[in-house]
Amino acid sequence: MSVQPEKRSFGNFREIVILILLLCSGWYFGFWYHVKWQEDRAWAEVLENPTIVGFEQYIDERPRGRYVEEARSLIKRMKKMQDEVRIIKERHTKKASEKRENTFLLDQERKRDSSVLGKVES
Repeated sequence: MSVQPEKRSFGNFREIVILILLLCSGWYFGFWYHVKWQEDRAWAEVLENPTIVGFEQYIDERPRGRYVEEARSLIKRMKKMQDEVRIIKERHTKKASEKRENTFLLDQERKRDSSVLGKVES
């Protein structure tokens, strides 16, 4: 009598399913890691030269990115700082203008007084 090998159809199917699951999970995690790496790299590039335009461009390119809220927060802070600097510059310019005007008026008064003194002495 000859012994025939057992059919392993169920075992082969199970091994194939496990192999497919392993391949799919490997692809999924590899893809997820690649997307995360790209996101982190893009954010690092924006932080190398932090500007409002750079943050806005990041938000436009990645509207669902991990750092969108942080970018929006930084944009608000930078705009607030720009407004504060603009106000300080305006105040400084006004004070400098007033100082130049006062200096000019004092110089004019000195010239007038010195010319009047010169006329009185002669």
